[in-house]
Amino acid sequence: MCIRDRSNKKLVLLDAHPKEKSAKSIWHAIDANTTLTELYLKNNKLREDQVVKIIKALQNNASIEKFSIGENYLTAKSMETISEMLKVNTTLKELNLSSGISTWYSTGSRVIKDEGAVFLAESLATNRTLRCLHLKNNDIGAEGIKAICEALRVNCVLVELSLTKNHIGSEGAEFVSELLKTNTALTKLKMGHAALEHEGGVAIAAALKINKTLTDLNISYNGIGCECARAFGEMLKVNNTLKILKMRVNYIKSPGVKAICEALKMNYTLTYLNLENESVMAYMKKHTDDVLRINAALVRVKLNHYYPGRVSDKYAI
Repeated sequence: MCIRDRSNKKLVLLDAHPKEKSAKSIWHAIDANTTLTELYLKNNKLREDQVVKIIKALQNNASIEKFSIGENYLTAKSMETISEMLKVNTTLKELNLSSGISTWYSTGSRVIKDEGAVFLAESLATNRTLRCLHLKNNDIGAEGIKAICEALRVNCVLVELSLTKNHIGSEGAEFVSELLKTNTALTKLKMGHAALEHEGGVAIAAALKINKTLTDLNISYNGIGCECARAFGEMLKVNNTLKILKMRVNYIKSPGVKAICEALKMNYTLTYLNLENESVMAYMKKHTDDVLRINAALVRVKLNHYYPGRVSDKYAI
């Protein structure tokens, strides 16, 4: 599928699998075009050499601000080239390297893995333009997370980071926790489906007692339970920055829900809380109803699809 808007500012080429001639036209267009601001090339089965040529064309491009190239052949060489591009490009604000492929199965070189994340981290330490980075589903483990977090300790511009569906684990969560204690730029962090478990969740909660910047956190599908929920409850008593907290489909039951809700009786910053879980029964609705009566700032609490809670237009989805 190829879509180009009338203003020639946006080009979308998805699942098109362009042949050699078409691929050449892409990198020549990037090299010469001065009006294109958005380029989406996700899932085109571009070979390593094609990806490299397209990325090299971006080194001197002064117009493209949003670029997506996930689900192509992102080998170590491809990622090294992306890293080199980010060191010199001063226009790109959003980079999407996310994969839609499940990394629990064999994906060859269509995901970046730890090696690619290390190359990417080298450029993040010096880049002063990129604001949003999407790395969903890329088979990145603790080693890659460590490299990214170390780079972001000195990066003061990246505000949104998606690490969903990577193998972060409790070890990787410790690196993220240390980052959150010092980073003053990041406002949105996605870590769903990342196997954080109890230790990782508690580490993140501890960091958010100190962090004064993050406003949106998603740690859904991470196997965390009531103890971790209590840690988040303690965090919410002192954190006055976080506005959106998504913890859906974890092992949080009534005691954990109660701990968070008790904290929200004194927290007037959080506006959206999602604890959606089939094991959260209707009788726990009392905890949230009490909070909603007291806390006018909280516009939505979601326990399960039978009880969506109070809803505002902004968080209707």
